Amino acid sequence: MISYAFGRGPFTSGNTESVAYVKTPYSPYADPNWPDVEIIQIALQAGDDPSPGTQSYYRMKSSIMNQYFKPLFNTRAFMYSPLLMHSRTKGSMKLKSTNPYDHPIFNYKYFEDERDLKALAYGIQAAINITGQKPFIDLGVEQYTVPLPGCETIEFNTIEYWQCYVRVLTTTFYHYINLAVVDRIESFQVGTCKMGPTSDPTTVVDARLRVHGMKNLRVVDVGIIPTPPSAHLAALAYMIGEKGADMIKQDNGLANG
Repeated sequence: MISYAFGRGPFTSGNTESVAYVKTPYSPYADPNWPDVEIIQIALQAGDDPSPGTQSYYRMKSSIMNQYFKPLFNTRAFMYSPLLMHSRTKGSMKLKSTNPYDHPIFNYKYFEDERDLKALAYGIQAAINITGQKPFIDLGVEQYTVPLPGCETIEFNTIEYWQCYVRVLTTTFYHYINLAVVDRIESFQVGTCKMGPTSDPTTVVDARLRVHGMKNLRVVDVGIIPTPPSAHLAALAYMIGEKGADMIKQDNGLANG
């Protein structure tokens, strides 16, 4: 705590040290300036907290934590977390019943389109290339070369190895995505109540956030965003909340001026 008070030590870090955006050859968008993978540099690595909480968060098997991450405990290390922002593979969500308290049925699908797999592997290689530059080398940064359990039979550092890595060690990251890399499918939680005209059967709310076909019901959150953006959602959530509040006041004669 004394170090923190003087602006030193691990508590002064926001954990996320830097962020990069990468356009991979497997992006669904032709625009060269539209990235599809985000790379987050994290000041710690998963083995710094080998508790059940960390394993649960990353959906990590005990064997991976014990054999791969724990050996780094008390070692000064960081990791990159590549996030796939625009997945080509699409899952689905359905209502379980007419009871609003029943959890919906989520059908997660990962890597049914191989281009998603290749995009994340490309993101890992981009992170490795970044860390191979002179500023990192001058600091003595070295790549963690212990093979990931489940991928030991594949030649290390090949594209095939990193594709195996992605299949073994990927989780869903809700919003907000050493080189002990943990890959993530970015889940921006958008599009569940898509905004659009009633002529589009996939939409839920109109331009004033009112639910189609119902009275006195609005959805005012990031679920109205039709397509996942290439960014985190905090600013968008604030904007939608402020705009929605203004609309509610306007429609009820409460707007100032």
